[in-house]
Amino acid sequence: MEIRWLKAFEAVAQELNYGRAARALHVAQPAVSQQIVQLERSLGVVLFERTTRSVRLTPAGHAFQQPCRAALEALGAAARAAQNAGSGESGNVRIGFSGAFAHEGLSQLARESRRHHPLIELVIAASGNNDSVLEQLLSDRLDIGIMSETHGHPKVASRLISASRLGALVPADHRLATAESARLSDLRGEPFVLTDSASRFALRDVTIEACLDAGFQPHIAQEAADSFTVFALVSAGMGLTLVPETARDIWPHGASYLALTDVPQRLRSVIAWPADRSFPALETVLGVAGRVFPTPAGP
Repeated sequence: MEIRWLKAFEAVAQELNYGRAARALHVAQPAVSQQIVQLERSLGVVLFERTTRSVRLTPAGHAFQQPCRAALEALGAAARAAQNAGSGESGNVRIGFSGAFAHEGLSQLARESRRHHPLIELVIAASGNNDSVLEQLLSDRLDIGIMSETHGHPKVASRLISASRLGALVPADHRLATAESARLSDLRGEPFVLTDSASRFALRDVTIEACLDAGFQPHIAQEAADSFTVFALVSAGMGLTLVPETARDIWPHGASYLALTDVPQRLRSVIAWPADRSFPALETVLGVAGRVFPTPAGP
């Protein structure tokens, strides 16, 4: 049984389409079909029901899918362990991120790592909220997380890398859009657009806390599942939101940043990694991170 047969099966099982599976594997479609036939002959079972319109897993295919995936993951882990056992100048490091600062911080870290350590591959995972990044660090699916500082865990080490001031992102036609600065209390009664509570992003909690400290409960006119949708809604004139000043490069057209003079809260971001799991390439990338964003002084 060959590894390429298992990879072909996993791709077809995920896509349920031979053409899409071939594109995912960067091979020709006939090669995928041939590898599936070879695998079925090796096992002595039929794994897929094929018609001109559809591809479905057979009962044998369903039974084979999870062990096949586990075998491929184990092979990947074995290869990664061997690659990461060297001097720290090669290997791969898996990074996940959450929070507004993470987009800027991740790009800086990736650029500097490629420049100084080109043989280290950074595997960037899909972003999520802090909880998902923390869970992936604990389950050995990530090596580094860049996220908002909300809560710690005894098995995860972290270091503060940003403590960003908060301002307001307002529609371009807002009455204060051209002002240099304002007080948050000046925005009392205005409609706010925030991420929803189910998304569990730290910026929502910091925004509500800042408004309460300024003497009012924010009127939440609309909610969204992620920050980019929030920014788009602000640009569309649906309301305003609070944002860290470090995220200025990702704001959309049609919105203006307004500095706030009465907000002591900071959106604090950390770089985190498993406290009980290390390897040379990870230490190398953490060293680069120390140069790219040293721990900020002050509160």
